Amino acid sequence: MAEQNQIENEQAMSLAESRKNDGPSDAGPKAPVGPKVEMLDGGLMLAIAGFNDLTDYLVIGSIPIVGDIIDGIVWFSIYAWVMSKGLDRPQMLMWSGAVEMIPLGDLLPTYTAMVMTIILYNNSPQFRTFFGG
Repeated sequence: MAEQNQIENEQAMSLAESRKNDGPSDAGPKAPVGPKVEMLDGGLMLAIAGFNDLTDYLVIGSIPIVGDIIDGIVWFSIYAWVMSKGLDRPQMLMWSGAVEMIPLGDLLPTYTAMVMTIILYNNSPQFRTFFGG
């Protein structure tokens, strides 16, 4: 009887050891967690980007040089926000501001889409996995 108890204890110990070495059971791909975008920061940047896209569509987009200067300022503001907060983003995303410099490209809500993508990329692991991050 004592020998059987010893065998059962050894089996239980080896089972516990193998479970400990297996790690977590959800072995799906996980995106690295980075800094999250706070609601106030994200809302402010969305407001700036949305206002710029709206004025580009209605007024400023028809004034060639002034519109490009304002687009450059907004692009730099978004870039500075991303860098100062240490946010991650898809690499091609920061170049999407170049679309605004193309004639009639400023009619698209490029900056609003850029900020929304940055917010989702940093706050949603599924979105980050979709973009390969």
